[in-house]
Amino acid sequence: MTIKIANLTLQKTKSLFFKEKCTQLRKFCIRAPYNVLFFGSDVIGLNSLRKINYLRKSETIIKRLDLVTANSSKNKSIIEKFAEKEDIRVLTWPNLNIHEAEYDIGLIVAFGHLIKKDVLDKFPLGMVNVHPSLLPRWRGAAPIIHTLLHGDEVAGVSLMKIKADKFDVR
Repeated sequence: MTIKIANLTLQKTKSLFFKEKCTQLRKFCIRAPYNVLFFGSDVIGLNSLRKINYLRKSETIIKRLDLVTANSSKNKSIIEKFAEKEDIRVLTWPNLNIHEAEYDIGLIVAFGHLIKKDVLDKFPLGMVNVHPSLLPRWRGAAPIIHTLLHGDEVAGVSLMKIKADKFDVR
């Protein structure tokens, strides 16, 4: 028997270790499509939102995708305009009014606001932050600019599970 998980294919074996891992994977990977709440505010966030929206439309991985922005202006940001065009519901930070387990996971890309424990606890799978630097060197705002200004020869992207009340920690 072959089990397909996203882009991974696993061959079933008689190994007890595999059976335990497979049981754990079934809980989170082989299930109904995910409900995702995306936190983002700028062009970096927009590029990631486009890809996730593509997966929502073309695959069975994502069932629901909503966006959180921190734009308090009357003028819509580029990411909000995209969301409106793609029928993605927009929530405004910090007044989310979401229920526990309404979304499976939160994805953060270029959002710039501290996530409090009460928000983090509403996501059964937690929250993941995509930070455009190799942490911890350029933690915080404008990591790409700092990388360029300091002439770093190596750059990258860090993925981290969010910890309540802390910025950019691995």
